[in-house]
Amino acid sequence: MKIILASFHKNGTKSMNEAFQTLGYSVYDWFEHFWYHGNDWIRILEVGGTVEDFRRMYKDIDVVVDSPTLLFWEQILEAFPDAKKAPKNQLLVFDLKDGWAPLCEFLGKEIPDKPFPFNNKSASLFSDAIKHHPIMRRMIKETIFSMGTLTILGIYCGYKIWKKI
Repeated sequence: MKIILASFHKNGTKSMNEAFQTLGYSVYDWFEHFWYHGNDWIRILEVGGTVEDFRRMYKDIDVVVDSPTLLFWEQILEAFPDAKKAPKNQLLVFDLKDGWAPLCEFLGKEIPDKPFPFNNKSASLFSDAIKHHPIMRRMIKETIFSMGTLTILGIYCGYKIWKKI
């Protein structure tokens, strides 16, 4: 864990997610949190989590953003004390309008040769996710396959029932 983005929704988390990915980081956003660690998060939200839980869950991930980690950033920080976040010497207060320069300087990265991302404008999260996010695309494919299978099964059963009448 290198970076903990402790920010509320609609404060640039989707833009920062893409920015971190552009800089070469592996990022877990709310899709990934619940896809890969859904049962862990249900338990943590109900009874709490331990430093060991967060170490195990995020040992191979560079960045966490958005829910539910924003609620547990202090515990995640305990598990990964070298991550960039708070206290003050590790904190970046960042305005998306400032673009790549302050973020890259803070992280010690080269400024990418592309515009800074501004995602989820006008609450386009779901339409963007359907088009681009691999977990959402997989879910859609699985849903289409399941619905197709159920439709074929329904037609077959209906045919068998009709033949008996």
